Amino acid sequence: MHLVIDGIARDPEQLADAEAVRVALIECARRIGMEPAAEPLVVQLRASHRALPGVTGVLLLKESHITVHTAPEESWMAIDVFSCHDFDGGSVLRFFADHFAFTRSDVLEVATPQRAKDRCYAETAP
Repeated sequence: MHLVIDGIARDPEQLADAEAVRVALIECARRIGMEPAAEPLVVQLRASHRALPGVTGVLLLKESHITVHTAPEESWMAIDVFSCHDFDGGSVLRFFADHFAFTRSDVLEVATPQRAKDRCYAETAP
């Protein structure tokens, strides 16, 4: 399943908080029963000619990944959760909507093709 969420948050300062993003990545994975393959990578980004300042975070999962990008100046964040295993997209939306106090969100949910599910496996190096 692939879930993409665009959210508008009530508190733009929370979107600038790298620790809030780190906690959200870990908690999201826990809530949907996915196992991190490594610690989350969370980076505070400065404005550039191509992007607004904000926070970008990624959590690699044994099942795939969760990414978060924020733009506090716009009160906006984008969330991407992908796994070849099924998970509860509504639970992910509710978690992020509560954690970042969304005032609005748009969601796109795409089912994982059976071929990908059939070939899906998670293996980590020792």
